[in-house]
Amino acid sequence: MMDDIVGKASSETVAGNRSEDGAFGPNDLIGDVRLREAIAFMRDGIAVYGPSGHLEYCNGSFRQFQGYSEADTKFGVATYDSLGRLDAANAVIEHKLLSFDERLEQLRQDGTNSVLQYHGDRVYERRQSATPSGGMINLITDITKHYRLEIIQKGRNTILEMVAKGHTLQEVLTELVNNCEALFPGMLGSVLLMDETGTRLLAGAAPSLPQSYIEAIHGVEIGDNIGSCGTAAYRKETIIVSDIATHPYWAEISELAMDAGLKACWSQPIIASDVHVLGTFAMYYQEIRSPSDAELAFIKETANLASIAIEFYQKETALRAAVNNAEQASKAKSEFLAMMSHELRTPLNAILGFSDMLRGAHLGDLDSQSYQDYASDIHRSGRHLLGLIDDVLDISAIEAGKRVLHKEKIDVKELLDDCFRSFLPQAAENGIDLNYEIATDVQSIYADERSVKQIVLNLISNAIKFTRDDGKITVLVEKSETHVVIEVRDNGIGILPETLLHITEPFTQGHTNPLLTQQGSGLGLSIVKQLVTAHDGTVQLQSEVDAGTTATVTFPIDLRD
Repeated sequence: MMDDIVGKASSETVAGNRSEDGAFGPNDLIGDVRLREAIAFMRDGIAVYGPSGHLEYCNGSFRQFQGYSEADTKFGVATYDSLGRLDAANAVIEHKLLSFDERLEQLRQDGTNSVLQYHGDRVYERRQSATPSGGMINLITDITKHYRLEIIQKGRNTILEMVAKGHTLQEVLTELVNNCEALFPGMLGSVLLMDETGTRLLAGAAPSLPQSYIEAIHGVEIGDNIGSCGTAAYRKETIIVSDIATHPYWAEISELAMDAGLKACWSQPIIASDVHVLGTFAMYYQEIRSPSDAELAFIKETANLASIAIEFYQKETALRAAVNNAEQASKAKSEFLAMMSHELRTPLNAILGFSDMLRGAHLGDLDSQSYQDYASDIHRSGRHLLGLIDDVLDISAIEAGKRVLHKEKIDVKELLDDCFRSFLPQAAENGIDLNYEIATDVQSIYADERSVKQIVLNLISNAIKFTRDDGKITVLVEKSETHVVIEVRDNGIGILPETLLHITEPFTQGHTNPLLTQQGSGLGLSIVKQLVTAHDGTVQLQSEVDAGTTATVTFPIDLRD
């Protein structure tokens, strides 16, 4: 239709219609006033050149898009070639490399053509067509919004495809930033990731920022008024800093940014689906500037895309860890069952063998000392077997949530005396110095007595198993501001660092030495951990090979203590 208009307008143009200065006017080109007014108010830019290359008409949008003044576009005087040469002085979008005649020849061959032009942060589509009269019509449309939406969608598709194909998070975030920088010339993108503590931001991806700056901000603390990103992560809101040098958020670190040539920074928190902060996405500029509405929308869209990628990798990492833990747990249970089958057979064989000797009176009169020794062996084996079964039943009841706590006021000294009675004979036999110390300000503890006794018994039992003859075991009880603290210290053989990480997990033993592993089920410390946790307390183990182990458990102080 536009070609028809131009053709009609061109055919109506005659030499007698020139104004006194020899220039063509809009009325000469377009006779219909209403149509002329409509074109004047078009958002698209339109310009018509005659056969000689002189500009015969253009509307205000054309001037605005190209950066021309009214003087530059004087009808009948300005030409296609002269306007093209205004590039440097008037910020014309694209210098015309072809003369008018060359452009016309190209148009005759192509019929029509189009080209994308960039001016600042705007994107235009320019369509050109030859007219029947030998002139040319230009139509320029601002397609920034649609172009950016298309680029954003392509970027989203690329990012999701990379995630699906197993690219690393670093690669995915770098591609995301590269897409942003391509869309906004002059912008330097950055993604920071929240650390495990939720208090600091770590370098994620910033391909165009100076390496020295990346290293300097790695580990920056989040908080109010701590740069753009630290503040955005803390407040969970968009932070716009148009001038880093003067903004209070950057007061203490502005020198760092200025040294890197950075003058503006807009930061958006990257929020997970459960509303916790995953990191930040920032747009830096090397000039003082404020964002447009399009840029604000874009930074939020990019942060949303980053959250999808980061959450995916975090969940995948957690899933792999869970699978690995499940495999380790399965392996530990298999090893436990293999060990337990031996552990159960040993006391059972002793019970059956010695009781058979007693029943058959194979050594003569039952009053014989040998029979007394056999009876003691049967009793010891029975107690060992009962202990193994109790451990298995305890861990099963705790994991099933069937262990009910009955809290009451417990006298600490009485509890320790009761526990020590079980181990003093064994300690004396092995020459182990077993003692306890109770701080004067600790008289009682409000807890489940059976559980606390089981915790102390298990910790002392472990200490005795792995303490050499003539060693020392000390139980310390003291009080902090908020907790009652019980420590069991020994100077035994210690625990390997790699084992210490998993020692409180079920079916895990501190040593693979068969002579040592036969002394327990591997459930003692797991029972301790779960019973302490049920009291809202904590368990910590510190150990050094050949130097000893310290087990520390805490119980919250209750007003009824």
